[in-house]
Amino acid sequence: MRALFLLFFILSSSFVAAKHEFVSSEKLYSNAINAGGQLSPDGQYFSYIRRTNNETYIELADLGGNIVYQILKLSADMPLQSYQWVSDDVLKISIFLNGKLTSYLLTIEKISKDGITRIDGKTKQLKNGYIVDVLENIPDTIMFSKYDPNSRQFEQELYKITLDQLFSDNFENAEFIEEADDGLMFYDFDNATNRLLAVFYDEDEETILIKFKSLGAKKWKTALSFDNGKFDFTAVGFIDDTHLAVLTNKTSDKIALHSFDIKTQTLGSLLYQHQEYDLTDATLTNTGEIESVEYVKNGLPKKIWLNARSTELSQRFEVTFSESVPRIIDRNIETGRTIVYVAGPNESGKYYLYETKSDKLALLVANYPDLSELHYPEHQVLTIKADDGINIEAYLTLPSDYSLNTLLVMPHGGPIGVRDYNFFEPNVQYLANRGFTILRVNFRGSEGFGKAFQNKGVGEFGKQIEADISAAVAQVLKTNQFDNVCAIGSSYGAYSSVSLALRHPELYKCVVASYGIYDLPLLFNYSNFRSGEAFSKEVAKVVGENSDEKKLVSPVYLAKSLNTPTLIIAGKNDEIAGFEQSNRMRFVLEKLKKPVDSLFYNTAGHGHSNWYGDRHEYAYIVSFLRQTLGLSLPNPATLSDSSKQALAYDYKVLGDVFDSGSLTSIDNKKAFNFYETSSMYGSPEATFNLATYYQRGDQVEKDMQKALELYEKSAEMGNKSAFSRLASIYTDDFYIKRNDEKALKYRLKSLEDDEENFNVNKHELAFFYCSASEEYRSAQKCEDEFRTQWEIIETKSDKDSFYSTLREAIFKGKFTPEERESFTQFAVKAIGLHHAEYEFELLEEGIYEFEESDRFSRSGEYVLTTEKSLSKAAAKAGKNKLYFGVRFTPDHPGFASFGEYTYAIFHWEKFDASGKLVDYSIRGSVDTAKGDWYSRFVEDDYVDGNEYKLTIYDVTGKVKYQNTFK
Repeated sequence: MRALFLLFFILSSSFVAAKHEFVSSEKLYSNAINAGGQLSPDGQYFSYIRRTNNETYIELADLGGNIVYQILKLSADMPLQSYQWVSDDVLKISIFLNGKLTSYLLTIEKISKDGITRIDGKTKQLKNGYIVDVLENIPDTIMFSKYDPNSRQFEQELYKITLDQLFSDNFENAEFIEEADDGLMFYDFDNATNRLLAVFYDEDEETILIKFKSLGAKKWKTALSFDNGKFDFTAVGFIDDTHLAVLTNKTSDKIALHSFDIKTQTLGSLLYQHQEYDLTDATLTNTGEIESVEYVKNGLPKKIWLNARSTELSQRFEVTFSESVPRIIDRNIETGRTIVYVAGPNESGKYYLYETKSDKLALLVANYPDLSELHYPEHQVLTIKADDGINIEAYLTLPSDYSLNTLLVMPHGGPIGVRDYNFFEPNVQYLANRGFTILRVNFRGSEGFGKAFQNKGVGEFGKQIEADISAAVAQVLKTNQFDNVCAIGSSYGAYSSVSLALRHPELYKCVVASYGIYDLPLLFNYSNFRSGEAFSKEVAKVVGENSDEKKLVSPVYLAKSLNTPTLIIAGKNDEIAGFEQSNRMRFVLEKLKKPVDSLFYNTAGHGHSNWYGDRHEYAYIVSFLRQTLGLSLPNPATLSDSSKQALAYDYKVLGDVFDSGSLTSIDNKKAFNFYETSSMYGSPEATFNLATYYQRGDQVEKDMQKALELYEKSAEMGNKSAFSRLASIYTDDFYIKRNDEKALKYRLKSLEDDEENFNVNKHELAFFYCSASEEYRSAQKCEDEFRTQWEIIETKSDKDSFYSTLREAIFKGKFTPEERESFTQFAVKAIGLHHAEYEFELLEEGIYEFEESDRFSRSGEYVLTTEKSLSKAAAKAGKNKLYFGVRFTPDHPGFASFGEYTYAIFHWEKFDASGKLVDYSIRGSVDTAKGDWYSRFVEDDYVDGNEYKLTIYDVTGKVKYQNTFK
């Protein structure tokens, strides 16, 4: 339980100008923190889903008591998909469990004890059935379809059942309604008319039918049964016993509301039509009268209420939220409570409570609380006259107070039957926040403006569609001046962006094309699964008929004329556009030596499946735009802390992906550059990663002093891992001379600040005490720390760390004979050995070759050669790897069985021609004395003059073998 954060206030239109703030892509590209707001049936609670980084909750806000209760908590591996109120105190929740959508009932019971009130309850999994309807007029009773999951087609039985009966699986005492007829797929119920509805599949005709009947009737009547493939058709509800209200454009250009005669299966009278826009929704009252209609105007939904009371209240909300779109999503007549959801171009979504009795409006929750106070861009709605006289709608988004004076023309995808809206859109908001102006055009072919307008776009790839966009660009440029114009789009928008640059090379200075199509003929025969006459007909509905003319508007065939710097982005698993489209375009541009950059994601399809991918993609797009157009980065000295953090995060994401190869191919050069920029804006993690590049000499000259400075800086910024890294560097004699004072200081600091790696740092502290100089050395502390950690090992990572550090302590530790004996006894027990010492019997040493086996299913073996010189062996091997090392037997005193183990430590050191130690590796091996033991070095980067020293130790720290290979 926690305090309710309802902020009761009277809304005002006051505004305070603020300095521009860069918003982090982590905030824009993320799931809503609060979402799915609903009013409980009795109007007492407002429920919603709340998400944190790793958990999801359903929370109840007690609207009378100003308290919020958490009633459900789910981990990240059990994502909540949806929920609904079933009664005043029961919810149905749907979650993904082990990859399968699973539903549960969740009860709500308020319990007060010791002055503390909490919500308790129980869950019940809904197996082998689904809720058909929550019966409005019968409390705590639902309609439920129970089926046999083992039958070929679910054999359904329909019941009226109380929630108590459902919780106890007591169907014997429930009211049986009927057994489903053949072909019935699923049930529905209309409370207003007390009718059963059902969807049927006719196998013979291969059609889907919607049928209905009165509750208790035996025969179903067909509501809809004709082919609607050539026009839109959506049923809204029953007007009376023989007529439906439907949204269709069967007999008109615009989608309008018609009556539909069920008996004759024909359209009747026109009920409502808008002259400019398609209707997108409509609602009816319980008596079959039209309550409201909805359409999209200026990119936002517009609802027309035809009920006087609803009209008055909605008009008041529209005045209050004049910059956004308020929608009544829930109400309770008895309590007088109404939930209003508000969204818009610059509003990511908020839920408000309206109390009829007090006539007050109050904020409940915001979908994205962190975005509520941002200074948002300006959105203009434009009407463009196309070259053939038709009107085109477009949206111009202008950055608020930080502008790079660059126009990004952003065609939408599709292109047929898709459109741009003017709602809050992360990509648009992100680009505008970074200083870009964005133009989006609902060119011909876009939905929402009528059938004729949509059909005008068919076959107009690279022609009239791009003429519409160009007309919009021309109008914008008449009233606005920009230093740069670029085209950016995804899917069809990628094709259009490249086409615009081909049409107007003098205007466009760069192109960003994501998940696009560039070879129109390839669309007709992309693969064996996407070819043939039927498939070609579907493609032709959008692209037009296949012909040689398609090459004249295909960018891949026009690449010679494309001199505009272009970024091609694609997903290798794209099954919509097809990855080969992007691969071909990149190949042709590179072959022609055109200015092209590419970003191919290994696991993405026609876009990303997670927000992290979107963050990386758009951060890279902004980086490409800045670099291509010569736009300087914001000066960190002029930015607020939050703005620096936002930019630092973006460039760190870029660096992390190219450093790790988590989404695309590893590119250390890009990673280094992005880490450098992120560090400039104050990222502790990027600064740490930058230090690793200087430490290993990757992309820069190896510079330990610079690396140490960056590690120090990272630690000062608050990166906990930096203390541990500094301690390790000062402990190890590899990079710099060991400094025990600094090593101990940083190791103790890491133990204070780095809780996540506490045990690992404890292992390192133990090693420090037994390997330090006399001033700091303490064999007792070393052994005590190791013993303590050994007793509490739980995770695999802690186990690996423990044995790795113990291994180093065995041969690097400084012990007196007595201390060594005690430590060896502990090590033998900790590792699980039967034999501490053994006689080392060398079987062979030298340079090996790998010989493939000529026998089926055998992989081959390493064979010792007669060559003694690594230089000569390397010359013979060419680009192949070098293999060298030893084979030996650890000979135990007495008889050794397979179940008795011993231990060896293999310490390899690599020296360059000057004798400088440049690399090393340490590995421990536990095995029986039976059979042969090996230690081989595999070198794929041999440089003439290199030497490799192998030292083998036993668990007592004694050297059993030593040799230098050169």
